[in-house]
Amino acid sequence: MASVTYPVKDSILKWVLTSTDGSLSEKWVNKITSWLDGEKAPTIIQLQNLSKASHIDFGNFFLDNPPKDDLPLLNYRTINNSKVINPSQDLIDVINQMQFKADWLADYNRTEGREKIPFVGQGRKKVNLSLSSEEMARKILSYFDLSLGWNLETNDAFKLFRQKVELAGITVMIGSYVGRQTRRSLNTEEFRAFVLVNDYAPLIFINTCDSQNAKLFSLVHELVHIWMGDSELFNNDFNEKPKYLKPTSEQKINKMVEQILFPKTIFLNLWNELSTSGKVDRVSYVAQKFHTSPLATAIVAKKYRLISQDTVNQIKLETAHNTELKKKHQKEKSGGPSYYTNVLSNLDHNFARSVIISTKKGNTSYIDAFDLLGVSGNKGFNEIQNRLEG
Repeated sequence: MASVTYPVKDSILKWVLTSTDGSLSEKWVNKITSWLDGEKAPTIIQLQNLSKASHIDFGNFFLDNPPKDDLPLLNYRTINNSKVINPSQDLIDVINQMQFKADWLADYNRTEGREKIPFVGQGRKKVNLSLSSEEMARKILSYFDLSLGWNLETNDAFKLFRQKVELAGITVMIGSYVGRQTRRSLNTEEFRAFVLVNDYAPLIFINTCDSQNAKLFSLVHELVHIWMGDSELFNNDFNEKPKYLKPTSEQKINKMVEQILFPKTIFLNLWNELSTSGKVDRVSYVAQKFHTSPLATAIVAKKYRLISQDTVNQIKLETAHNTELKKKHQKEKSGGPSYYTNVLSNLDHNFARSVIISTKKGNTSYIDAFDLLGVSGNKGFNEIQNRLEG
């Protein structure tokens, strides 16, 4: 008996290619291309298999037009580029997962009678609006018992800053793939981080496919957005002339981030410590001292008129090369942290404890708890609980 075929609309097939953002195998791309060329129509079984491969709901293949992604966060992207206007299914799924967690935690905190997080929107208060970027940076850092130059005094600036932020009631989640699906790696060219702002449970998500030091910049950047009371999808491409969606506010935020990570006086003192070295070496030295990425450091050095755009471009190429080497190395190496160690490191521990407490009280179902914690069943739930208690 002949297989049943269905003439999928060209607009749907083109949308599948765009939304999967190169993650489909060459075999699938060739098949979709042949369907677009009108050589033959796909069978129902092929569409079912494509649904699994692309992580696109099977029903979408029978629509006349691609579904509209009703994700408000996409309207708060940093850079106005086509990659995020046409988001991948991976990005859509991660945003939905984190929104579920943020909404749950906000409801939990309100039910428990907890106050609003006072940090949210502080930057919009009249008393703060007239402050300089350095004064704003000092005020933000003092909220977390830190001062300018704080990142020179620790071996793990990202870990320290994350802990400070979480202790203040701001949730920080990290991850390099979609949920538990390790084959769906997140693309830093599409987004580096995002923040979902609400008064009771602001949530920051960091794409850990980025380098360790680049993650610190993203975390600080998203924290400043909470200070200003704005959600954001951080998709900065670090080009010479970025096309910010909201130029005025983004430039103001960037100045605060720079002061938190690269206070000018300290930056210049470090720069002058290697006065006989080349400019690329000096950028690398300052980056290591501040625990920041060479590229972010180079951009600040250019703003301080210490290097040219050519040097920034050179460092950008080296950064891209090193990132590719890192990805290749990670694919080749075996071993590493255990599964539950990774799960727990990705979770905000205060969030995880809240989920467990609520579930034990009977206020949250175990099914929802599994989704919130990113585990598949009771074994994972108990493992996370035991590790937190330990």
